[in-house]
Amino acid sequence: MENQKQLYTALYSRTNHADNSPAEPNGILAQEKLLTEYAKTHKFSDPKHYSDEGVSGNRFDRPALNELIRDIEAGSIGTVVVKDISRIGRNIVEVTRIARLLEDNGVRLVSVCDGIDTFGLAQRGDAL
Repeated sequence: MENQKQLYTALYSRTNHADNSPAEPNGILAQEKLLTEYAKTHKFSDPKHYSDEGVSGNRFDRPALNELIRDIEAGSIGTVVVKDISRIGRNIVEVTRIARLLEDNGVRLVSVCDGIDTFGLAQRGDAL
């Protein structure tokens, strides 16, 4: 029997400013807490945080996003969870390109606040 590779759940957060006050709902700490609780509640395995703090969503050369993409291409990620799609980026063309990369690599995308979960889409054969 072949050993199956353990896939991580990527919890990706991004802010365009460096505000980690607990009162900031879009701050990195608030996003990480939300994503960690979501992963735990929904029993996602081996969560790993990827965070880009103080980087505009109009830029797609972000360090943690680049690391996440490398891990996706390496086959290490099974699911990507974000607070909302705008955390991935603000340019719909680039966000769609990343969504296609996830789909091509069999990676599930969950956007907690947007109510998006591509697991159901993949089962039906729909596209994002």
